[in-house]
Amino acid sequence: MVIMSPAIPKPVSVLLYAFSLIGTLQLWGRAALDGTLEHLFNALKTPYRLPGTQSLLKTSFTGIYWPLDYLLDVLVIFFWEVADGSHPDASAIGLYFLGQYFAVLSIFYLDYSRKGANSSFARPTIWLLIFQMTGIGSSGPLWALMYLSFSPTIAQSSLRNLQQASYVTTNMPLVIILEIVLGYLLPAVAMILPSPTRLSYDSKQTALILWNIFPLLIFTIQTTLAKVVPNLMRARVLKTGEEIKSRQHLAATRWMYAIALTCSFASHVAILTISFSTVWLPMLWREIYIANLSPARLFMPPVNFSVGQTVGDGVRSFMLWDQVFGYATVGLVMLLQLQNALRSTGRSFYWLGSVLAALLGSIVLGPGSSCLILSWIRDEILFEAPK
Repeated sequence: MVIMSPAIPKPVSVLLYAFSLIGTLQLWGRAALDGTLEHLFNALKTPYRLPGTQSLLKTSFTGIYWPLDYLLDVLVIFFWEVADGSHPDASAIGLYFLGQYFAVLSIFYLDYSRKGANSSFARPTIWLLIFQMTGIGSSGPLWALMYLSFSPTIAQSSLRNLQQASYVTTNMPLVIILEIVLGYLLPAVAMILPSPTRLSYDSKQTALILWNIFPLLIFTIQTTLAKVVPNLMRARVLKTGEEIKSRQHLAATRWMYAIALTCSFASHVAILTISFSTVWLPMLWREIYIANLSPARLFMPPVNFSVGQTVGDGVRSFMLWDQVFGYATVGLVMLLQLQNALRSTGRSFYWLGSVLAALLGSIVLGPGSSCLILSWIRDEILFEAPK
């Protein structure tokens, strides 16, 4: 049975629609004005030589040019100069995004695995593919509006019902981490290997494709595991007794949260260290890296427009604004779920203090880490509450 949530508060709906509109304008409007889309579509018209190489863009990956191979070509062209290291700022932002998105994916799949969600990975797979094609900063708010309308973590108001809707089987959190590592992280590692010394140009294109369709890879891994080792997917059904079930739930999710937080925080520390070292220890860096890896360059979304010479010149702006609106959307959803959990236990929720704490967490730990911690706190509050 599908449980529909009460009406989303009007301020939240307005904010999410605004996020979607402004995010789309900042991502795709800027891409049109700074020449990124023009360079991209021009590259698709003729045999395209990949920047910095003598290798041509592959035009057949699936054998179905329209729309599959056409869209895959778009993705290869768009991300090629991020993965090849020719634009150090875009590459660093990409690495940062990979780490922060690891945390977001963990809570994304976890919420769709909760008992009340009553769904397979098909629904998150579709949404994540849409994010890959359009940018989470553009389509993420639309997902949030849909998710909040039907999510069992918002629809339930009593503590008992909310706990029942939020349980996961004991193996699922670590299965989620395994699937993300295999389907998301490994293709990411492959696509950033240097070419042609470690990876041929053709293989690099394939790696880029595999990373861009990682939701399908994770779905395939999940489906395969369910068929080959079904006990792994549903083993150790939570025992009866609310206190025992709560302890089992927390024990399982804490491992997932800890692993995902470690990965996302590591990416935050690594990129921050590299970036600030260009300011504090400039003697370690060549001029090109000092200019491209500064904190302002890696963490401040641009406001002014400048027309680029290649697709790669516009990717930095796209990814930075994508993170702003994407992580803001996920953070808002996590705050709403936390609010519902607190209210179900008879506690108060203060928006100003919570938003400020989330912003501080984004600065100290990274935006993806901050979203994950909000989800973690929600589970701790919900399942440590007196029965």
